Amino acid sequence: MKKYLVIIIPLLLITIPIIWWNTQSSIPSGVHLEKEAGSIVIQVEEDELIAPFHIPVTWVKAHPWEKPPVLEDLVLLGETGEKIANIKGKLILDEPNFPPSNWYHREVHGEIIFELNADKELRKNGFVIYPFPDNDLQELYIPSELQLTYEGEILSLSLDKELRLYPIKQNSDIIKPSWQTNSQFNAVNSRGNNIDFKGFFLNIKGKTGSRIEEILFWLPGMPEDYYESYVQYTFDREAMHEADTTGEFIGESLSLPLEMSTSNILLYFPFTDEMKESIGDHVIYLMPYLKTVDESGNVYFHGGSGSIGAYSPDEDRELHSILIK
Repeated sequence: MKKYLVIIIPLLLITIPIIWWNTQSSIPSGVHLEKEAGSIVIQVEEDELIAPFHIPVTWVKAHPWEKPPVLEDLVLLGETGEKIANIKGKLILDEPNFPPSNWYHREVHGEIIFELNADKELRKNGFVIYPFPDNDLQELYIPSELQLTYEGEILSLSLDKELRLYPIKQNSDIIKPSWQTNSQFNAVNSRGNNIDFKGFFLNIKGKTGSRIEEILFWLPGMPEDYYESYVQYTFDREAMHEADTTGEFIGESLSLPLEMSTSNILLYFPFTDEMKESIGDHVIYLMPYLKTVDESGNVYFHGGSGSIGAYSPDEDRELHSILIK
């Protein structure tokens, strides 16, 4: 018996830590990007030529002593293949680019921070940003591809039809505090205890007499005529409660510009079948912004409230893998 214990105990001492380590993450070792979908509004000051764009990254260690991966020369391309942001040099997935972590943390979470409309040159003690010459910051960027180099090999990751980035220029000192927005899912229980998200409400408190000129909001699979044919609005405050009770929203078809005849308005954004299929296992952004014009002709943007998360919590966690060990 002692002879077997001499063999079994060392095996347990080896296998138990290995099993424990592998249970610390449900995804393979390597570098992964969160699958994000929707529209992201980036607010910058009026005189800015660049706008920061963050891509969440998860590094899953193969073992506790693995050295941080080094990514080089990351290029973000737009929908026509043009360069919209660039990081030159070596990006080490460690401090100061990533938060500090202990050896027993298998998953290390951080961000790759691009500057739209600029080259970002990494150096030992920081970085330098050079805006693209003769280019002003655009109102819309549609990322299509991320290129990077790892161990001398150029890798490519498709981001096509996933994100739309809206840099907005507005002096933060003049944002009107009288405007408030908040959103809420319209969901029903179906297929047992599963939840079917049918759409979401955007409740707006604003200034009577102002006009809503544009809504900065987009999701993959959204039809071209989505706002005219699907989005509805009402000035009835009780409509959201009735929709949660009956499962149906009764409002009017949206036509922009829309004048605020009262200080409160409720918008309803339904999810079409194509949108649900396109969203899939992505983390989605439900944070619409409004472009408004007041009675004096002043233009303002309002928003920033909403939610960021998985469309379906029942879906398995999926990520873009750019490096698998």
